[in-house]
Amino acid sequence: MGKNPAGGEWHIDPDVLQDLERGEVDPRDYLTLLMRHLAHVCTDCELAIRDFVVRRPEIVEEHTFEGEGWSLDRAFERAVKNVQSYFALQERAEREARELLALPTPEERLRAVREPFGRFRNPALIDAFLERSRHLASFEPSPASELAALALELAFNLPGGAFGTRFRLDRMADAMAHQADALRTMGELRRAESLLAEAWSMAEGTNDLFLLSDIEAYVAALARERRDWCGAAEHLERSEELLTDAGGEPAARVRLRLRRAAVVYYGGDPETASEVARETLELIDADEEPGLDLATRHNLAWYLCELGRYREAAELVRKDEPLALGVEEESVHLRCRWLRGRIARGLGDQETAESTLAGVRDSFLRAGQGYNAALAALDLAELYLVSGRVADVREAAAWTSTLFSVTDIHCDAFAILGLFRQAAQEDSLTVSEIRAVARCLNEVRVHSEAQTEVAS
Repeated sequence: MGKNPAGGEWHIDPDVLQDLERGEVDPRDYLTLLMRHLAHVCTDCELAIRDFVVRRPEIVEEHTFEGEGWSLDRAFERAVKNVQSYFALQERAEREARELLALPTPEERLRAVREPFGRFRNPALIDAFLERSRHLASFEPSPASELAALALELAFNLPGGAFGTRFRLDRMADAMAHQADALRTMGELRRAESLLAEAWSMAEGTNDLFLLSDIEAYVAALARERRDWCGAAEHLERSEELLTDAGGEPAARVRLRLRRAAVVYYGGDPETASEVARETLELIDADEEPGLDLATRHNLAWYLCELGRYREAAELVRKDEPLALGVEEESVHLRCRWLRGRIARGLGDQETAESTLAGVRDSFLRAGQGYNAALAALDLAELYLVSGRVADVREAAAWTSTLFSVTDIHCDAFAILGLFRQAAQEDSLTVSEIRAVARCLNEVRVHSEAQTEVAS
């Protein structure tokens, strides 16, 4: 890396790039030089560093001022050493994780961690176990809970002098929140609530906004489990605010907002849900995140249908057609067809609506998506009822008995569908009753989905 003879700053040159390509230098050395270069040439960075030094007088000695400029060599050296140290801890964590998980029972693993002056005093090991716990929580919650409990014990045993009390408390709060979410998935809601309360208490005073955002999201999942739609929406909104303040990725913020729109919708407020979905579109770079863009626009069209604004929904679907065709997942195509069928029903195109809704109903059944199949059958029954086709209403209701072969439907949903079939046979169904059945099915499904929801 060469010097600019006019100003003494560092710049990349062809020799540097060749050295990097050949692997003859440590890239971290050049990261240090590039950071120093940025501090010299960027006014915003210069002001940020000055402000940082003013607000943190305890680290002033890490900066040696030189006339109008300054050198940050010692600070950069410390940063590089910290990175190198953490890389080494990560490598050690892989070995330690294998060793701990090779022990036959959770109790033996905890005993190994609790040994006085034991070897397992590694913050990277905590992160590794929490990452595994997060990954397992949706489909293997019991092992996920055990991993989070192990991470909590590791955090508790971290030497405060080496890592700092705040770091130790934050890692404990993080582990508690992960274990609480696994317990929620297992249906142990009271224990989950208690652990989340402890996590909040442990995180009091932290500057880790990502941690606070995660805890809020876990609390939202618990509220959703209990069908507390307003509470879930409030916690998701707070989680997004914290993530925004922390400089979180836009895609993560979008996912939080999509979940908020969904709980608002399930809480019976499609108007607000549509407003949240519209606002969400402003956050998305469609070129960078085409899948998120399509999902958001699809959800918005769905909410508009619930509001009876079928032409607006149809216009959204028409514009999204090219994007939807580029998606490979069959489930996405099915949901798009389902939406088009509902729009056709709302616009009075009964022939198109009937063929489309019957087709997606059968496709959902073949795909093992029981709830979607049941809801599409309800859409079809409503179409027949409005058209005065009473015999077809009975047939559409009777069709739902085929869903007993689908494993993803909760027993409460079968009970609801049983009442629906009975009312259809008695010719006592009304449109409002069909929609009430659909709302009940959605609530049961949301309860089931909340048990596999992982915070973002």
